[in-house]
Amino acid sequence: MRRQYVEAERAKTQTPLAIVFVGQDLYGKTDTTRAETEFRKAIELQPDGTEAYYLLAQLYIGTKEEQKALANLQTIVSKNPKDVSALMLIALIKDQQKNYAEARDAYEKILAVNPKFTNALNNVAYLYSEHFNEPEVCCRSKARELLPQ
Repeated sequence: MRRQYVEAERAKTQTPLAIVFVGQDLYGKTDTTRAETEFRKAIELQPDGTEAYYLLAQLYIGTKEEQKALANLQTIVSKNPKDVSALMLIALIKDQQKNYAEARDAYEKILAVNPKFTNALNNVAYLYSEHFNEPEVCCRSKARELLPQ
């Protein structure tokens, strides 16, 4: 029933948002091939938007296609270099791939935008300590600023 409704709504309108909803519905049903097609259609109709890029990146992460996910996330960052969500996903993927230098760089970009982003502070401190053997660079001064007075 839901599928028929979504397909009927899609037939009525070809707006990027409607197409994204169809893609989300398909992805929820684990039909990744058709979901990918829908997200790509939404991107074609609205290349300056970011939602379809995010969803497509998440789909690729779920299907273990990290390079494709990174390409979509890089597209978002090229449009908005201060997009903390995209930078965070890039950093997490790079860390998972054991590309620690690029993960660190992405966390540093996040901190340039939001110096109090605790997840980025924590993760970059871990990288400096464990993979760059520079525990003194672990953002101690930033961490102290975040402590309750």
